[in-house]
Amino acid sequence: MVTIATDETRARSSVVDAWKAGIALLLALILATLAGCGDDGSGIGVDGATVDLEERNDSGYHGAAQLASAGSGDTTIVVAVGQDDVLEGDFQVSVNRGSCDSVTGKELFELGRLSAGTLTAQVPSNFPDLETQELSIAVFASAERSLYVACGNL
Repeated sequence: MVTIATDETRARSSVVDAWKAGIALLLALILATLAGCGDDGSGIGVDGATVDLEERNDSGYHGAAQLASAGSGDTTIVVAVGQDDVLEGDFQVSVNRGSCDSVTGKELFELGRLSAGTLTAQVPSNFPDLETQELSIAVFASAERSLYVACGNL
């Protein structure tokens, strides 16, 4: 199948890319505030990662999650999800064992519920330990967790 890029699809792609860049900046600012510039005074980024949360099941929702060491062995996770250029959504979010291809029923950490498309949570595991496992962050459409709207692999 051949796909022809139109001005409309190029413009939509450009808006989505700009939105993702804005979300990444927002997440970095929130984590910088929460982290208090890190335990060693060198700023965040000592241990951390950004995870793109890609649309799943034709939901239209996508976003990003920022993970950073929070000190005392915990990891802070900030999630931002929305449609187009608007943060929105009231969905459950969790860290799951395995990849986005099979997350249902494999929750490792319940992060809570998005409020206006954002969520900040701490998990009782240090970032280097999380980084060595096959994990994903999933945004679920319902409490039953049978359908997810966005997901990203760690």
